[in-house]
Amino acid sequence: MDTIVFYVHGFNSGAKSSTVARVTEALGDGYHVVPLHYNSGNDYYTNMIDLLAQINHVAIDYPLDNVVIVGTSLGAYYAHQLSQKLAIGCIMINPAIKPKDVLAKFIGDNTNYVTGEKYRLLASVVDSYPEMLHLSRIATTVYVSKNDELITDNVQTVEKTLGNAVNIVVTDTKHRIDDFTKLEDFKHNVNMCSLNLAIFED
Repeated sequence: MDTIVFYVHGFNSGAKSSTVARVTEALGDGYHVVPLHYNSGNDYYTNMIDLLAQINHVAIDYPLDNVVIVGTSLGAYYAHQLSQKLAIGCIMINPAIKPKDVLAKFIGDNTNYVTGEKYRLLASVVDSYPEMLHLSRIATTVYVSKNDELITDNVQTVEKTLGNAVNIVVTDTKHRIDDFTKLEDFKHNVNMCSLNLAIFED
């Protein structure tokens, strides 16, 4: 049975993002990448309900034995929240650990670059995002770049927020990942997290 890899896209992106193909290519055979979608203009709670419903729908046809949630940027924040709620291993890539701070600059008119949808991001939507709390010892790897041009000082933010409760891999990529095979031990960490095996040190 293939490992199920749920992929959660970033802000102003979508399930048909080219990143889905890049993740699929990096993992190769034996993995079934399932893109999840949320509306960047919706509040946090509406999106969480929608994302959970999508996962539950997949669970009807596929046993969620070997499963992992992978997310990039704001999608990494959602991946973490879903992981904590469902006790599923998680891979976060250049995560928006503090979404209120990251999204504040986008309040106003926006265009989703995948769907072309135009919408207005409200301040109330940004305020709906709760603080990220890593409460459960779920197998989690965080890839965070020291050269992220969109989320500055993210290495320090990740280390301060998540500490030694997760496996942190510091990279020198830009915010957007063009080649997931260049992320150190990416497939290995996907495998470990899909089995929910601890790969951090106390």
